[in-house]
Amino acid sequence: MHTVARACLSLGAIALCALAGCGVTTSGGSDQAANTSPGTVSSGPVTIATDHTIYRPHDENQVTVTNTLATAIYAEDTQASCSILALQAQNGATWGGSNAARCPLGRPAAVVAIAAGAKYTASIHAGELSPRSGLFPIGTYRLLLTYATSETSLMSGSGTTTIDSLTLSVVCQGPCPTAGTSSGTGTSTGSGTPVSATVIPGATASAKP
Repeated sequence: MHTVARACLSLGAIALCALAGCGVTTSGGSDQAANTSPGTVSSGPVTIATDHTIYRPHDENQVTVTNTLATAIYAEDTQASCSILALQAQNGATWGGSNAARCPLGRPAAVVAIAAGAKYTASIHAGELSPRSGLFPIGTYRLLLTYATSETSLMSGSGTTTIDSLTLSVVCQGPCPTAGTSSGTGTSTGSGTPVSATVIPGATASAKP
């Protein structure tokens, strides 16, 4: 069972956002600007929330999945930045898979359980290794989560549900940065180590081999 990621590009909206500042407040160079765009949250019993609506190519996307169901849900990892979320981007009127946030773990997907009422967090960034090791192409994106309410249903691919986040834009304000040369802040996780996707403390979600 795999979720196909898709890619989206809305040139008119991106150009308008870039001219308007896109919610990114400049404070000494476009690469060091503070991102002030609002976050997003999808609807339904399982939601996907992001910290911003608009991102620059080098920005990380902080994502929270909240399970308000009365039962645990199960999803597979090794997707975008090794999380349980697939990354999609739009190309014209269609969506297609984006490999901008590849997972370098090189192992079969593990099952992640998110307990009833629990939250799961992940940092999605471009490139395979540490944050700012790559750049998201300019465009419009979304994140997908495919889950089931039992491991058996998840592994068989039957009885799964797929939800998506609200759309997210990647724009440049001023010259676009170059991968690996950004002067802005960011915490590296070290060569070969993907950004971790963890459950918020107090939740009972767990990863299973």
